[in-house]
Amino acid sequence: MTTVRAGYEASIAVNPTNPLNLIISGGGVGGDSGDHWGVASVSSDGGRSWRFGNASFSYILSKVKSGWGFADPVATFNTRGDAYVGTIDNGTMEWLFKSTDGGNSFLLTSPFLKMNDSLLFYNNNRMVHPCNQDRGPFRDYPAVIADPYSTSPYRNNVYVLVRTAAQVSPTRCEWGTAFERSIDGGNTWDSGTWFSSYQLEFLSDNRGMAVAPDGTVFLAGVGGSCLYTSNCPWLNCLLTDHNLGIVFKSSDGGGSFSRPICAVDDLHVSLDSVEVVAASASNIYVVYLGDNATIAPDILHLYSEVSHDGGSSWSSIARVDDVSSPDRGHVASAGAGPFMWDLSLSPQTGRLDLAWFDDRNQGGNYTLADVYYSYSYDAISWATNIRETPEGPYYMCTQSTNLCGGTGNDFMWVTSSYTPGSDRAYIVASLGKADCGSLCSALLTRFVTVTFPTPSIGASIFYTDSSLNPLPLDGSDSSYVNVLLARGIVESTSPRQVLAWMNVTNTGSMPLQSLILDETLPVDWTVSPPWMPAKVGVHVYYGNGTDLSTNLEIIQPSTITVSQDNPAVVHVTISNLTATIIGHPLMPGESILVSARLSYDLMRTSQSSSSYPRSYTATANVAAWTGASYSGAEASTSMSDSFTAYARIAGGPSGPGNTILIAVRKYTIT
Repeated sequence: MTTVRAGYEASIAVNPTNPLNLIISGGGVGGDSGDHWGVASVSSDGGRSWRFGNASFSYILSKVKSGWGFADPVATFNTRGDAYVGTIDNGTMEWLFKSTDGGNSFLLTSPFLKMNDSLLFYNNNRMVHPCNQDRGPFRDYPAVIADPYSTSPYRNNVYVLVRTAAQVSPTRCEWGTAFERSIDGGNTWDSGTWFSSYQLEFLSDNRGMAVAPDGTVFLAGVGGSCLYTSNCPWLNCLLTDHNLGIVFKSSDGGGSFSRPICAVDDLHVSLDSVEVVAASASNIYVVYLGDNATIAPDILHLYSEVSHDGGSSWSSIARVDDVSSPDRGHVASAGAGPFMWDLSLSPQTGRLDLAWFDDRNQGGNYTLADVYYSYSYDAISWATNIRETPEGPYYMCTQSTNLCGGTGNDFMWVTSSYTPGSDRAYIVASLGKADCGSLCSALLTRFVTVTFPTPSIGASIFYTDSSLNPLPLDGSDSSYVNVLLARGIVESTSPRQVLAWMNVTNTGSMPLQSLILDETLPVDWTVSPPWMPAKVGVHVYYGNGTDLSTNLEIIQPSTITVSQDNPAVVHVTISNLTATIIGHPLMPGESILVSARLSYDLMRTSQSSSSYPRSYTATANVAAWTGASYSGAEASTSMSDSFTAYARIAGGPSGPGNTILIAVRKYTIT
């Protein structure tokens, strides 16, 4: 953990075109020197050093013209590497800062959420406008996301999500949340969508909104009643609003939103906040902070779940924070209201990163907390919680008899950065080593780097007979088989069949979620039986023991193909190990075994004994990924191994030559 500068409500973003280029918004930016206004802290070396990214103070005044506030700034990058930081509000409209040079200098976009902007009242088929009756169109939690994915048809779109009131009737200015988008980098803004607070409460920060690599936009929060979520099964949810974790999905770049998806719908759960990330329109991850009366009554914990069918069904929940004795809530609030935690998804590795303020080490002083972190590749199993501030705990708020007073320090941030050979998660939060006082002047922006090792995989090949006994070794310690020739014709082999085994082991420290295995079999040997090689001749096992006969077969033959070439190639694909019978990724030290039953393809052919011994080689090529569907960080390896075939000659009983008896077999043909 390092210190950036003075601290306050910080967020962080990574430039997708240059992972060394980071920007941190909030955290002591503001008046710099001369005509400079510090919009964000900028790094060009992966966070080793920081400088101000500035805008001209006189330029801001010429654009905004009236009193304004720069509050809750959130940072994001688009596909081109343009940076956005928001937001400026003057009570009647808002602006984002935009940089086209990696955050070094900023200008303002066109204003959005103006008082005359038309917003579609969700599920009411009528337009409303922002209103300002003692509550201003801007409040906490501005979410700002620029679509950073080159794979998205809506790449570079900018989305904003802001708590604002709307005029729902001539006499009623009702609180809610507004969504707007720009498809031209902030030059213009489309009419947006407005959600009443009775429909949805966006209690999270930027993770109340997320964009998937396919361009799907998601909104999430603690949900409203069945009046607005008619596809929820609970008929009495009008009385249980805080039992619903709601997700909305847009497949047209934010132009419209789906009917609500009930991600959390349990009468025994009382929700505080919900965050969403997604790998695609189908693969959605939700983490919520809530009181689950079935698991831990009256205690707030972090729980996760995943849907792989677009929200139609959800996995069982998994708990993230892992202190169970004594079992009490450890996720901390800095006194401003929301509890401090954040969720992110690495699109390259498929890793979920989750960080939070944790008070398990505070010793009775609830103004102290540490940053804790965990990660998962499937939202079903989470790594042991990691204390990222071992020199803590740190102050996070104004102290009032060992309790937090309201300071406005109400969000933290986590994100990820990946390039081959460099896999990281970044956390930013405001913490101090002294009581922060009435203005929290002692808070500092803390920058935490979590470094992950590169995944690695090992492979080996070995051979057995059909009874799983290793092939015998010759004088050179090489495995061998005997080929019986009679009058120059290949009559049999000993053993009759050979099992070629490929052992794939996770030799790194990262779980592996998907694999592709190709084994080129020895020439002149074919998978047996030849009429159904993938169904009978090849098997894939979870190598969980020392006895080959007890290994668990884990995949269906439909994921195995065998070519008809010579040499034949066995091709095995496992797109999601968690979806197989083992139910989890390939963990460090665990293995997958592939066996191919081989028969000699030269049976009943004429061969010269002088052409023996012959060396037969199998070659394996393996690639594995930390994410499902061959996504995330990749590891690969290749391996080959051989066995030798020796000729053994049997002469006819009445003819000349070697009449040594090699083998006797009895066959019954039915």
